[in-house]
Amino acid sequence: SIIGKTIRTKTLTTVHSYVYGIKCFSFLVDKVACVSYDIKTHIRNEFAISEKRLVVIHNGILTNHNGINFTKQNDIVEDEIIRIICVGRFDYEKGQDILLRALDNLPSLKFELILVGEYSENIVKVKKEEKIEQKKFRANFEALINKYKDKLKIISTLTTPWEEIKKTSVVVIPSRIESFGLVALEAGLMSKCVLASDVGGLKEIIINNENGLIFKNGSIEDLSAKLLFLYHNRNLMDNFGKKLYNDVVNKFSLNQMGSNYLELYNELLAK
Repeated sequence: SIIGKTIRTKTLTTVHSYVYGIKCFSFLVDKVACVSYDIKTHIRNEFAISEKRLVVIHNGILTNHNGINFTKQNDIVEDEIIRIICVGRFDYEKGQDILLRALDNLPSLKFELILVGEYSENIVKVKKEEKIEQKKFRANFEALINKYKDKLKIISTLTTPWEEIKKTSVVVIPSRIESFGLVALEAGLMSKCVLASDVGGLKEIIINNENGLIFKNGSIEDLSAKLLFLYHNRNLMDNFGKKLYNDVVNKFSLNQMGSNYLELYNELLAK
């Protein structure tokens, strides 16, 4: 920003998460690109940045990975079991405990669950009343895992588990906080049904009852009801997955993201 005052350099930053800081020095740039409208609202309110300096550019995803077939998705065994996958680091923010408690509400549901991730420190600022729950997350989570150890598998990996996603019926994203939601795009590339909480950028990717289902953030009862609904309406999972695939390819590709940034760069350079 200081250099920009002297040599006419334009400055730009992209915000990928909910951030907090010293308001008088934060984001002294020409443009702030936000990965979701929810992040845009947060930055505008938290740092009092004018609307004209804020722009939304959703994250994009590479749609032509080598060696991955995104056109043949039906690796699901047709039986009474619903196969659920949840991808994300194990912490309060990602809300895996919400999913396990929702399944606890459905004793008659025949399911298999795959949790993909690892433990990590909580890096997102939460409300004061949530800090105690944040600290208790690991103990509660491990107790629930032990209860369902015969029905779940835990995979520790830092890469996208494409083959595991391919074999599942529904991808559940139970996040309490989610600035965007790349997992939803990854699921969409596999034409999988997504059931996600109504937080952050997730509700900008998943349109309820159009290309997936949305449940109320933190509501164990709502998530349970939506899981049971999908269990009894398998055809909808297939329809949601196909619609999400089209949305991901047409709206959230890496090429689309690149075009949006190029347009923004040209706008800055023209001034």
